[in-house]
Amino acid sequence: MSYTQADFDRDLAKLRELSAGDKPDDLCAFMQWEMAWTHRALAIFLNQVYKASKTSAPTEDAENFLGYAQQWVRFLELHLKVEIEVIVPVLSKFTSFEKSHSEQAQIAGPLAAFSAYLAAVSSGAEGWSAAKAEERAQALFPIVMQHFVEQLDELDPRGAQEGRRYAGGAGGPERECRREGL
Repeated sequence: MSYTQADFDRDLAKLRELSAGDKPDDLCAFMQWEMAWTHRALAIFLNQVYKASKTSAPTEDAENFLGYAQQWVRFLELHLKVEIEVIVPVLSKFTSFEKSHSEQAQIAGPLAAFSAYLAAVSSGAEGWSAAKAEERAQALFPIVMQHFVEQLDELDPRGAQEGRRYAGGAGGPERECRREGL
């Protein structure tokens, strides 16, 4: 089953909902809100790459299209790296990121295949194929969008309501989530 525009619209609506409003004061609420903004930007960027791949851009304006698509790959790679090296170590005091970690591992293969395909086309080693691009996009879209939405559930500050208490990562103790809590 392919990932459709309706699927994308549903997932983007969730990202928009969670990134709405003013910046929250609570640290965990702020992290969910900020992550929703970042995931929303990445999702819109990916959708633009996908839409452009279905036009004449990959052949008539290959340099710009491929550069744009490769920048999205780099943006996602850097985002995932920051999640692993910065966000998870800090916020795992408050919540579990087991699902996110699993999703990131699932993203790695399709992302590498998409990146390698773009590089091969960019270098001239391979010609543009709309069918290959669609195949790679369909391998990537569902898991990336699932990660974008579900990670926000892991960051949900309403997880334990009263007193902003969160179950510690990996079965650790509950902790308060506020600026002083770090």
